[in-house]
Amino acid sequence: MGSQKYILLLALFAQLFLLRCATITRAPVITPEQAFSRIVGSSFENAVKINADNSFEGIKAEYDWLEEHFPGYKFKEQALMIYQGKPYDCLTIITKDGVEKMIYFDISSFFGK
Repeated sequence: MGSQKYILLLALFAQLFLLRCATITRAPVITPEQAFSRIVGSSFENAVKINADNSFEGIKAEYDWLEEHFPGYKFKEQALMIYQGKPYDCLTIITKDGVEKMIYFDISSFFGK
């Protein structure tokens, strides 16, 4: 009978150990702003890279990208910014849901052409 108690006790410890190892960890809750900050176009570091031969093609590509990713958006304003020596077009839009967003475009391939 002693060995059965030992086996039962060992099985109980094994189950407790496995339960401890199987602890579920929840993913951190992030805000919509934090989620957006990881999206292409949401910062200088995540800017949409526009490859074009000239300004006409480059600007058209910016607006095509906006329409594809934010259908029904409304244009608010545009600013040219230099970050770490590179030119960026920063367009502020209002999404169809009424949310204001600034979208960053790396325009170094066509800026000034």
